[in-house]
Amino acid sequence: MSVLEKDFRKMMGRFTTGVAIITTQHHGKPVGVTINTLTSVSLDPPLVLFCLGKRRVAFPAFSENPHCAIHILSSAQRDLCRAFSQSPSHPWEKLTYEADKNGCPLISDSLGILHCRQEQTYPGGDHVIFLNHVVDIHWEEKGATKAPLVYFQGTLT
Repeated sequence: MSVLEKDFRKMMGRFTTGVAIITTQHHGKPVGVTINTLTSVSLDPPLVLFCLGKRRVAFPAFSENPHCAIHILSSAQRDLCRAFSQSPSHPWEKLTYEADKNGCPLISDSLGILHCRQEQTYPGGDHVIFLNHVVDIHWEEKGATKAPLVYFQGTLT
């Protein structure tokens, strides 16, 4: 029996996931993309993984730059999530941001930011799995009271 892509997508939509934006710089310009495949892998050393489609416009930036910042989104950042999920969107034009020491753009008001260095990549069908070493973490205590942005059955809540 063969699994149809539309059925697989619908089934996986029943699994609630958090939503994040990963950022980096590429040729001196900020790059960011929305993801919902973020997983903690190890505590010692601190490792996380995310998956990114090979056909995404942002893919070359993350495959060529070993540094990225992963922003865990709050429910108040729904519009930002949508802006970074649409290619070829240019959300940076409307966004004020700072950069970390590796040049990765930092989005304010996130629940938290993981500053990462790429350790390995692995093929994963039409995606690539990026395994990252977390080198620093940033969050504000006031963020603990914010609700997270989650994705369930094609809807952001």
